Amino acid sequence: MKPLKVAVIHSYHREQTSERMHGAWSYPVPEFTWQRAKVSDGYTIDRADYADYDFVLIEDSHALGTIVGEGTPVGYWVGDSVISEWHYDIRHTQAGGADLILLTQDNLERFTDIGKPVRRWMMCIDENLFHTGYGEKTTDVGYFFVGNTERRYYDWKLSALCDRKGYKYQSGWRDGTKYPKSFTRCRINVNVSHNPGNFSYRILQTLASGTCLLTTPVPELDPDAAKIYTTFSNVKELNKLIIDFLKSGEWQDRGQRGYELVQERHTWSKRATQLRQILNEELGI
Repeated sequence: MKPLKVAVIHSYHREQTSERMHGAWSYPVPEFTWQRAKVSDGYTIDRADYADYDFVLIEDSHALGTIVGEGTPVGYWVGDSVISEWHYDIRHTQAGGADLILLTQDNLERFTDIGKPVRRWMMCIDENLFHTGYGEKTTDVGYFFVGNTERRYYDWKLSALCDRKGYKYQSGWRDGTKYPKSFTRCRINVNVSHNPGNFSYRILQTLASGTCLLTTPVPELDPDAAKIYTTFSNVKELNKLIIDFLKSGEWQDRGQRGYELVQERHTWSKRATQLRQILNEELGI
């Protein structure tokens, strides 16, 4: 199989460049070779400029622009359309210029009226970055976040619970490899989502780290994953889950199951195979 040459277009935002923590395009795969191009708001992608490529993929995060011209087929990968109607309207408009629309988590029906092929292409992880090999689990509860009022409130409550019960607790933001290492070294990790309609990368990243995930409600994009992580709606429910899972040791079983599921379904190598099949079926390449 000859690899397709892909131009991957994403923004200058640090999460998309030096601290890129999502798995797509993270290590070599037989299906593709690629080069990245970084753009800012207001960019224009002219198909004619990519004649040396088999496919152009535009990621929607942090930069908005326009697709014009004729030539190399363009795919638009939509990740943030569920955050608000404003996010959806802009991405729906931009998707009209693409030849293929890939949706991470939105309902396919919300884009089919454009008249272009719409397919599910979910997020994935780099298993070379998020894995179980960073050492022993030395922390009982971890909560690694960028603060808003609700998240800081949960931090305060979790710290108080761990002080009372004698659990070791870590929280706050982690940069670079400190982020996955911190996940792996915790028995339980907590996630508080900004938006209950958003399935964060953190879900798969945490499961890949072999830790027990407790999260506020998120969409059940993978029903089998939803059987492994546990949701809570308030501090009382969260505290009870932490106490019960640490006492029973159930965190171990959930951590192992999460790790195995991600390895089976949600790595970059799995997602690359899916994308190659989609491109063949929808665009004939």
